[in-house]
Amino acid sequence: MKNQVTFFIVPSCSNDAWLNKRMMEITDSFVKILNSQDNYPVVKIDSFEELNNYLNNSEFLVVMRAGNVICNPSTFLKKLKSIPDDIGLVGHILKTHLTETPYLHDQMMILRSSVFDNLNFDSITDFGKELVRSTEDLHDGRAPLYVKFGDNIVERKYKFGTKLLIDCLSKKYRVTNFDEDWRWNKNHNTNFVSLDEVNKYLSFKLDYFPVKGYCYPQNSTQAFSQALKKLDFVPNLDSAQEIFIATFKEALKFKILNAWTFDVLFNEVPFKEISVCPATGFFGEVTAVKAKSNTLVLYDKNPHNINFKRDLYQYWNGTNYKDFVFNWVKDTGLRVEPIFDYNNERKEMAYLQAEEVLFPVWNQWKSQIKVEFKTCDLIVDYDQLITEPDKSLIYTSTILDEYPVTHIMYEQEQLELVKNKINSSGIFWLK
Repeated sequence: MKNQVTFFIVPSCSNDAWLNKRMMEITDSFVKILNSQDNYPVVKIDSFEELNNYLNNSEFLVVMRAGNVICNPSTFLKKLKSIPDDIGLVGHILKTHLTETPYLHDQMMILRSSVFDNLNFDSITDFGKELVRSTEDLHDGRAPLYVKFGDNIVERKYKFGTKLLIDCLSKKYRVTNFDEDWRWNKNHNTNFVSLDEVNKYLSFKLDYFPVKGYCYPQNSTQAFSQALKKLDFVPNLDSAQEIFIATFKEALKFKILNAWTFDVLFNEVPFKEISVCPATGFFGEVTAVKAKSNTLVLYDKNPHNINFKRDLYQYWNGTNYKDFVFNWVKDTGLRVEPIFDYNNERKEMAYLQAEEVLFPVWNQWKSQIKVEFKTCDLIVDYDQLITEPDKSLIYTSTILDEYPVTHIMYEQEQLELVKNKINSSGIFWLK
């Protein structure tokens, strides 16, 4: 039976091996978040030609170069799951001058596998039906909304993806660009996109929030590599790279309160004296109740989460939690997660679990347990966070595997080092 979707990540091909590796790690983390509920296959391939080995596996192949970021998973998935039946390809279609044969930018494309007998990316010249671009354009006069066959027979000079466009049209399928709905939430006008506008969509005014982006690692390669190592601006960055760095720097300001959690404790846990969990929602508390812990260590890199938890333990009486959250946050300028729809179902499941397990015993339980609040970074501060591993359990949520901020800040080897410490320390790692 075919999967509905398979995701493919192709390495970026800049002349900087370190940057290519980091782009793969970062894009992989965004795909994991995007794919966290559907759990479609994710395949890393070395070249686009390898896609031919997977044509019979899935209805859609979502193919992206390393360097892609998915900023709004909800919108991306909704668009992906509602592609009209007569569309065979969605890609970044380019035609920069009148006589040029349309082609694809290789950053991302979505292929309906049944359309293609073989995927051919060769650059050749032939004569055939003209590929006519739409009058509608997405930016700078070089990104048509779609292309179609014209009546004239012309010389066609193939570039990357030209053959795919021709194959689709020959089988009576439409080919379209990633339109505004794929790129931005509906009220955004990309004619005004600039670095100055980063503050608009980073303040979580979702009308301005992008759905996806691309870092263009082949542009300004050495500058971008240096910026990614410093996690700061350097001269001569591509504009997309400036937005990427600005977005990351803004994310580290933590203008969000994680008053809910998307993690649900499905499995039984062993009895442990100390539970060590992120300070998000009530996962840590539910875990400590079930583990019969006498100490709960709540850790988080986001200081707002720690401050909120301190006040929760001091002032909340176990009722009307949602009112408490919004009264706490209303004058702070913070946004309460979830931001995106795809998290809401898991949030509700986790909240119902807390209502059942924790809320009825909250006042008595919090008077009996010792709670420690630690604003820290799991990767940097692990040795200080865990003092008695044999008596403890730890939960790391998505921090070491999926969380994109972690993968932007740290290389995979650094994350593996922490995983090895956990595995070898004798602590119970709750997964």
